[in-house]
Amino acid sequence: MLSLRSLSFALAAWCANLPACDLAPRVTVDPAREQWSELGPKAKTRLGELRARQAVLGGRVASLNLPAGIDDPPLLALIADLQGKLSELEGIVAALDQSTSQVAVDIDATLQKRDKIAARRAVDAGRARLDQGYAAALSPFDQLEQRLPEAESATSRHLATVAAEDQRLVRIATEGGDIDLAAVRFQGAQLDLANPGSRASLDRLLRFGSACERLRVTVTAHVDGFADASGKVLALARAEAVKAFLIASGIPADRVATGPDPERVQGREHVKVTVGTPCPPPGQAEPAGARVVPAGVPQPAMPPPPVPVPAPVPAPVVERVPQPTPVTH
Repeated sequence: MLSLRSLSFALAAWCANLPACDLAPRVTVDPAREQWSELGPKAKTRLGELRARQAVLGGRVASLNLPAGIDDPPLLALIADLQGKLSELEGIVAALDQSTSQVAVDIDATLQKRDKIAARRAVDAGRARLDQGYAAALSPFDQLEQRLPEAESATSRHLATVAAEDQRLVRIATEGGDIDLAAVRFQGAQLDLANPGSRASLDRLLRFGSACERLRVTVTAHVDGFADASGKVLALARAEAVKAFLIASGIPADRVATGPDPERVQGREHVKVTVGTPCPPPGQAEPAGARVVPAGVPQPAMPPPPVPVPAPVPAPVVERVPQPTPVTH
């Protein structure tokens, strides 16, 4: 028979080999919960990237500002279409955001039931729904990005053309010359201010006329049948209409003259502005109070120079001899 001591050692050895004797706490593994812990943040990250991309595209579309009066129907139609596509992106991103939130609610509710099979199915379905929504959202973004360069390039060309024209007007204001405003439109003898191209040309002429106080210009107009008397009357009336616009916009009346256009360009109606007195060159200030005579007005003859007056001859200096002081006894 075994002694009590031997039995104790044998029992201890047997118990040490049993897994049941390991009293360490057990960790329950939930694969669905682990998958959702990675999928949830990933979905939010992709949504944030789409919103950042949307902001960049919105800025690019907003920068497609054509100068007033640009007549480019294809480009205007393209910009309008891009603006519509940009508005659609807001709805697409909002729908994806709502879908992501709903998937999160559904999966969290399933995980609370501690049904591993149902949780795994919910996570798989949520992943498929999120991936499908994200892929569907990418297509409109890609289409908008592919069409933007065409509009940006055309807009840049128009801006460069307007900038070059402004530089030309600055040069004419200081060096003199003519400005041909073929885009100005009329309704009879009245300016057509509702026409975008006409209004843009007149606004550019207004900035030109405000270049300096010294600037003096003459406005002429040409209509078909210039040799006819009625054509001359209409041409002068149109020139007066342009002058009236400039005066109403703040240009002093004595700085704008009108007259008939001596050119006889048949079939080409236009307005021409001729610089009579240009602005001072850049860096040279106009003298304060300088009198400027408009072009075509003869200047008065210069007065003769004053006759020099001889300087007065100084009187001779008389030296005085001091007298002796009388002595009193």
